[in-house]
Amino acid sequence: MKKFLPLLLTATLLAVGGCTKYDDSAVWEALYKQQLELGAQASRIAALEAAMNHNITVLEGLVDAVQRQRYITDVSAFTAPEPGGYTISFNTGAPLMLWHGAKGETGATPQIGVKLHTDGRYYWTLNGQWL
Repeated sequence: MKKFLPLLLTATLLAVGGCTKYDDSAVWEALYKQQLELGAQASRIAALEAAMNHNITVLEGLVDAVQRQRYITDVSAFTAPEPGGYTISFNTGAPLMLWHGAKGETGATPQIGVKLHTDGRYYWTLNGQWL
């Protein structure tokens, strides 16, 4: 009992001494600001995702054209609608449209392409390296 009493007294003092009001308003304010920033970025991410999906579809069309032994008959630039780009016409089928970046912005763009492998199939590459 003598060993149990000091332990009980210490636990009681810690429990009573630890009961102070904590001001967490700074934490809630930081979370609110972060939530606002994420909301603003969501629309930018959605636009980027839509553009990337379009570009991937175009690349898939190019790979399909190569595999079906289609060839390019004409490449022409266009400026309307904004931001412009190129139209690639093939000997058969519908033309493909490649778009420029918005407002002529430049940046570090990864080089996505395709290469013919030794097995006779085309595979995706990223900056010249196999994916």
